[in-house]
Amino acid sequence: MKTKLSATRKATAAVLAVVTVSAMMSGCASSKASSTTCDQYAAQGFGDQTTTVENMIKEHGFDPTSSIMGTAQISNDVDQYCGVWYGSNKATQNNSNKIENAIDWSTVGQK
Repeated sequence: MKTKLSATRKATAAVLAVVTVSAMMSGCASSKASSTTCDQYAAQGFGDQTTTVENMIKEHGFDPTSSIMGTAQISNDVDQYCGVWYGSNKATQNNSNKIENAIDWSTVGQK
């Protein structure tokens, strides 16, 4: 009887672990760089801001490595839109707005 109960507990624990991991991963999957607010962006370190901008560019169907100058310009546009200045960790404008609103995506990739 003890062995059967122990096996049931292990199976239950395994199922709970799978459900928990699945829930956590689905939460991560729904988090997109494009939905990052200016406040969230400003609170990130420089490296994380760069990653967020690159991921946002990818989410809009572009390759951030295809034009380093274009990616730098988008990053600069986001900084200006949010009022984030180098070394600052606070947005001074558009605080709760999404950073993707800083870019006119219909003009990206055009000369």
